[in-house]
Amino acid sequence: MFENASQGMFVTSFILYRYLPALKILASVLMSFSVYRHAKCNKIDRKGMWTLVAFGFPVLGRFAYCIYHRFIRKKENQYLFEQNTTDNRKGAITCILSLMLSAVAGVLSVISISTMGVSVIKSIVDDEYLFEFTCYDVNGKQYSDFFDVPLYDRDGNTYSYESEWFVMGDYIGQDGKRLDGDYCYIDSDGYLVYNEKLIPCEECWCNYYYDEQGNKYYSLNGYPIYMDENGNIFEKAKYAYQLFAETEEY
Repeated sequence: MFENASQGMFVTSFILYRYLPALKILASVLMSFSVYRHAKCNKIDRKGMWTLVAFGFPVLGRFAYCIYHRFIRKKENQYLFEQNTTDNRKGAITCILSLMLSAVAGVLSVISISTMGVSVIKSIVDDEYLFEFTCYDVNGKQYSDFFDVPLYDRDGNTYSYESEWFVMGDYIGQDGKRLDGDYCYIDSDGYLVYNEKLIPCEECWCNYYYDEQGNKYYSLNGYPIYMDENGNIFEKAKYAYQLFAETEEY
């Protein structure tokens, strides 16, 4: 089911964390019901407000309600859980259940988040990918990381990107040839092109350029370029962005 142990840990923990809000909502409903029932039985003012506070903040809300009921709203023989009526007993039970659920949700949150962090560290230590990512270069060679995908020119030369701080880096060939990154582009077939005379597209918000013959190119901004199994070209910035598509997709 899972590719490796790290992936299993991460996915299981994420699923657990994803459904914890349902447990927290249930705890909020029980606590608000408990506060409302108790406030109604004891004829406490603003019971609607206290009910909302208990729903939004089950533990803190109940604590604030307790302080108000026991110390601020002074009245003899009034306690948090009075056992003289059935309604008060039910309110006490729902309060305890809510506190238990809140505690369980808090513990599970810490466990799930910690486990996800441990799974990421484990994947790095074990040199494993949490999730397999398959991509290709222009020659159809398969890679598991888009940062590893090299670029090729039409003469078969291989180039890799050399990053620099705050400025556009250069593309370095296997023979040591350096291409100024400001003039490096990729064409619609996925090949690297070096050209200092391309014209920017005035109608495009993206980095598309044209040559004198009207051929379209995309400026390389240091982001990795790769292909899928169908030969579609993508740039991986924050999101995978398909290049040279009739309908631009993110």
